[in-house]
Amino acid sequence: METLGRLELDIGAVKESIKCVRDTFNDIQRSLETVCSDLKELRSDHEVLKKENKKLKEDLAATKAEVIELKQYSRLNNLEIRGVPFVANEKLEEHVQTLTAKLGISVEKSEIDLVHRVPSKDKAKPNILIKFVSRSSRNKVLQASKKNRVTTSDFGFQETDAVYINEHLCPEKKVLLGKATSLRKEKQWKFSWVQQGRILARKTENSPIVHIASEDDLAKIV
Repeated sequence: METLGRLELDIGAVKESIKCVRDTFNDIQRSLETVCSDLKELRSDHEVLKKENKKLKEDLAATKAEVIELKQYSRLNNLEIRGVPFVANEKLEEHVQTLTAKLGISVEKSEIDLVHRVPSKDKAKPNILIKFVSRSSRNKVLQASKKNRVTTSDFGFQETDAVYINEHLCPEKKVLLGKATSLRKEKQWKFSWVQQGRILARKTENSPIVHIASEDDLAKIV
């Protein structure tokens, strides 16, 4: 009987141990379920944040592009003359008259809003900015410049260095044009140019024209 009693006690102890193990297992299972639920919620929150972050980046890129286009739009009546040496007490209006005479066109003073030098890398030849009253006046000069070569000698200097007449690009577009030109040379494309503030490129004479509106578009030059 004593042995049977001890056996019953041992069985009771085992049952109690099993109950404790079962309770512990249940606690662990509930904890795991809670962790899994929390993890699922975190993953869901992460996906929401990823989508929101993507949307913010897209909105920021769109806003930046709009700002750049507005800055460029404000320059559509302008031309930038590069390569004319600076002289103290110079009269830039006379430079404009010299330029238009060389190009064989007539531009009245009333067609010009302002003329001034702008900071440039070449301190001896800072660019000359001409702002026209209308885009048609600007385009008249720009088109004529494509048919006539202009040099510093046309402005009374001994040298015959080339003078360039370009559309006035905003800083961001100047940087983009530089990258597009470098890549065009690297990939052996024939053409890159600016038209009405838009940066364009072409692999050959018969290839389609590519519009480079942002750095992402540089991937089109392959």
